[in-house]
Amino acid sequence: MLASGSASLEQQLYSQLIQHSSEHEIMLAEQPRTLLVTSKPLEVVNDGLLLTTLLDITERKRFERELAQRAFHDELTGLPNRALIQEMVTAELSQRERANRWHWPSSTPITANRSSTSASHAWW
Repeated sequence: MLASGSASLEQQLYSQLIQHSSEHEIMLAEQPRTLLVTSKPLEVVNDGLLLTTLLDITERKRFERELAQRAFHDELTGLPNRALIQEMVTAELSQRERANRWHWPSSTPITANRSSTSASHAWW
């Protein structure tokens, strides 16, 4: 059922459905911090407002990186483990399948990028 004015319906839908979240890295007291910023427009007594929340997620991000390191690298050597290599090969095969490239050129080695958990390749 539609409201009497289409503009008022659009405003109601906009204020209820649109929400934006993003992560930002900042320096606070000479320490890097990660903030999750969430904004949502609101309408209160016919006034448009923007509700914005800031949440410090620095420790959560540090813990996520630590878990990823432990899950995909050997604890003693720091080298990629079987799970990471398997993930990299699977990702590369999926990418090639999407691109309809079923051949493996000998000049396209798969290399591990230690700063991420994805595979990269170099074209020679």
